[in-house]
Amino acid sequence: MKPFKILSLDGGGSWALIQIRVLQKLFGKTVSGHAVLQNFDMAVANSGGSLALAAMANGYDLESIAQILLNSEKRNSVFSKLDFFEKSLLTKILNFFKIGPKYSAERKLTSLNNILENISKIDITQVPSFIGKSELRIIICTYDYERNRASFFRSDSNSLSETVNIEKKWGIKPEGKFRSCTLVEAVHAASNAPLNYFDKPAKFKTKSNGKLENIEKYYWDGAVAGNNNPVHVAVIEAVNNGIKPDDIQILSLGTGSVVLPIETDPQNPVKAEYPFLVQKRVKQKFKDDMLKMTVSILSDPPDSASYIAYTMLNAQLEPDKKVKFIRANPIIQPVFNSETQIWESPKGFSKEQLKNIINLDMDATKQEDIELIDLLSEKYLNNEVLNQPIRMGSGKMNCLIGQRNWNEVLQLWNSF
Repeated sequence: MKPFKILSLDGGGSWALIQIRVLQKLFGKTVSGHAVLQNFDMAVANSGGSLALAAMANGYDLESIAQILLNSEKRNSVFSKLDFFEKSLLTKILNFFKIGPKYSAERKLTSLNNILENISKIDITQVPSFIGKSELRIIICTYDYERNRASFFRSDSNSLSETVNIEKKWGIKPEGKFRSCTLVEAVHAASNAPLNYFDKPAKFKTKSNGKLENIEKYYWDGAVAGNNNPVHVAVIEAVNNGIKPDDIQILSLGTGSVVLPIETDPQNPVKAEYPFLVQKRVKQKFKDDMLKMTVSILSDPPDSASYIAYTMLNAQLEPDKKVKFIRANPIIQPVFNSETQIWESPKGFSKEQLKNIINLDMDATKQEDIELIDLLSEKYLNNEVLNQPIRMGSGKMNCLIGQRNWNEVLQLWNSF
């Protein structure tokens, strides 16, 4: 059987630059986005990854997409900061404690339509044909604000993952309709992270069975529903629509993860080259809990979504089964030196650079921060930074399932 190839793109704001650098390494620095997408049968994305996907669908070449993220004017038009008079009194109080919205959702949509002008008027169902591969299935992950659940915009109106199509197959007359919108609107919804980032839900009128509705629908980032890493969504979509698990090949691209050893016993401190390489146990505080919860929805534990998808392809966890599942994502973590029993910093970073990147937020907008993310990409592709496992082992943050470094990623990719 012909392999069914999936491209999955995590959320992560400006950190999506990492995904573009990985694709450049695999396909070429200036290859067109259309040419990249034509290599896949399905593309699923959330948040920053959905912007990368849409930029490819728009027809930009990969280096032009990288420059969108590196260009401060374009980047700041997406992350458009609220001015003093746009903030409510509550927001001003929350901002004092480093909590609460910082960016305008309305200006983001305007900016996305300007940046993605070639597809700004095109319904998501028509985008595959615009790309030059009508059978390509595109899925954008969002969260329905009013219904409080995951919501997906698909290019395939006949997908069996759509409730109305399940009902038709089971002989039930559907009361619902297939909902669609432009790809740009779907990206706006998928990239609209709440609480600590954007001030309002994404708002726009969707189409029901191709007809524009009278009222606006409200959406948040798909991460709210646990789909920041959407690879499991893609596998479910493929299997629901008749693709055999053994025929599925996955390229899942992350946007960087930080994993530090945790000091659970202060009486027995973890030894590290620098103190910030260890996550210290701290006293629980309400303010810290609030901050932690506002960003937790965007987290992607190494053994969560990727592992769910992996087990669908290797349900019995057979060690010798050749599962063609690439999880390519630089993981920022110290390396354990078994001789000295000390956690050491990864290669290629100064102490200050390493400390900054560990503490860097998803919505990095400063030029020096974006350049630091680009440096991380470079170090990762030179095998100086480890790759995120699909499942970590019980040892010193070792790789049990997946690829340990870029060389192993490339080796598996060449077998696709």
